[in-house]
Order: sequence, then structure tokens, then C-alpha cells
Amino acid sequence: MADIESSVGQSLLDVILDKVSKSGKGVMISRITIVGRLARRTPTVKSVQASMINTIRRQSLYGEITGMVLVYPIVYVVVFEAKTTAILSIVKDLIANDTDIRLAETRVVSFTEDVPDRIFKNFYASYVSSNSNVEIMDAFEAMGAVKAAADLGKFFRRVGPLLRSPDDLETQQLLATLESYIDEIPPLEVILSFCPTEDAPSLKEFLNIFTEPVNIDLESDRVWPMPPRLTY
Repeated sequence: MADIESSVGQSLLDVILDKVSKSGKGVMISRITIVGRLARRTPTVKSVQASMINTIRRQSLYGEITGMVLVYPIVYVVVFEAKTTAILSIVKDLIANDTDIRLAETRVVSFTEDVPDRIFKNFYASYVSSNSNVEIMDAFEAMGAVKAAADLGKFFRRVGPLLRSPDDLETQQLLATLESYIDEIPPLEVILSFCPTEDAPSLKEFLNIFTEPVNIDLESDRVWPMPPRLTY
């Protein structure tokens, strides 16, 4: 009861930072996956890659933030791994500065706090060409979004261990011809189906979840009174 009362008025970020402090861990790494539609069609990875790297550099944490961006002709998927505070800074920066993405059609499809280890050793980028003419897809329903997000996670966990230094020639070749090395790359249509879904938060909604105070009505019938113990 005391723990619940002490959390009233705090933000989720406050709770996480308090958890880190009490855990004795020097650093707690989180992972976020963001998908969305590009502001304009692109035939290469260069513009979006540069935009994401600039976002990382503006945090003065280049080298501490790892991940990967997959760029398609009209959509993208990006994974960032960093401290929770750094991830929130990245989200704020994307909202404020990134002109390559459409914020209204960008969704946070997964966020994992305190991951056991990083998938990536650096930040990478790869272009996924597509012959699809589809530009609009119906939104995922809740369970469809959950499954598709899990499949994205599996894909990145498979790719990450194959990548070394960005200067490594084999890594460069793999990133340049990803489809030749990896089967079942998430199709463009899957990414498009995330863009209009209401079952994943936008960047602004995600930010509000972490930074707005959590106000719990202790008198609400949803949290009070506690159910009595069962007697057998």
C-alpha cells in the first residue's frame, strides 16, 4: 500500500529511474522499435540513415546508442538500444527535428525495459527494395499487431549477431544485400499495416506515457478494496 501511495503523482520514468537506483545496476538498457511512413519515397538508405545518425549525435551519445534501421521505398523500421532516458531523448528529437518521417503515421510497436543484453554492437542501416505498388494497408487489429511486432523482434535478433563493425567489409556487403543473406525480411505491407493502427502509440503518446504523472485513484473500485484471501 505504501509503495502505491508513494508512486502517486510520479511519472513512469521516475519509477524506472528509482528502480535503477535501487537495483544497484550502473546502467539499465532498454530497447524500442519504431515503424512508420516516410515523408517521401526514397530509392536508397542514405537520407534516412543520415537523419537517424544525426538524431543520435544530437544526444551526444554516439557509440552508446546501438540499433538498426531498415528503409523501404515508403516506410521504415528502426530499433534503438540505450538507457531509457536516452531513448526518450531520441523520441523527443524525432518529434522535433525529423523531416523524413510522417509523425502521424509513426508508431512505437514495442518497448522492452532492462534487456539482458544488446542485439547490436553499433548502429546499422540497410535498404529493402520492393516491387510492391501497395501504398495503403488496413490497420492491424490488436492481436495481429502483437504477432507482427513479435516477428519484427525475432528478425532483428537474428540479424544483429551477424553484424560487426560498420567498417567490416563482410558487414557492409550483408547490409548492402540483406535479402541475399536473410530469409523472411518483414514485407513492406506488414510495416504499412502498423502505420494507421490505434493499438500502438504514436511517438507523442509514447512520450506522454513516460513523462506524465501517474495518478492512481485509490478509492476507485478498480484498485480498492483488495479482494479477501480465499479460505480453503
